[in-house]
Amino acid sequence: MTPLQRKALLRLFLLTLLLGGGAFAVALSPLSSWYLPAFPVLLLSFALIYFLFAWGTLAAASGDEKSYLQRFLLMMGVKFLLLLLLMTVYLALTHPHRAPFVVTILILYILYSTITYTLLLRARKKT
Repeated sequence: MTPLQRKALLRLFLLTLLLGGGAFAVALSPLSSWYLPAFPVLLLSFALIYFLFAWGTLAAASGDEKSYLQRFLLMMGVKFLLLLLLMTVYLALTHPHRAPFVVTILILYILYSTITYTLLLRARKKT
């Protein structure tokens, strides 16, 4: 594992801890009615998907442009399919909490994507 991959995974891990701590605080506060019961599973699923995405894409960051682009597009396609599968399974299994779930997915997607793409851009600039 390269230092760049370690740094990316550490940042994603810290983001996951921060979001998990915030969710725990919300669950214990008077705002607990806003807490989504599936949030821990959702957060761990996002973390795992984005860890795999960052690790796989950063592995090709030091290579030539063509192999990097192919790896990036492959990992992005796999990521979207996994996220779509996660949403479909959850929405098919549960009837309540659909709107909060979709909003939570969008927020997590934006947060994790911002961190991951920032790290990827920095990795490509260094090479």
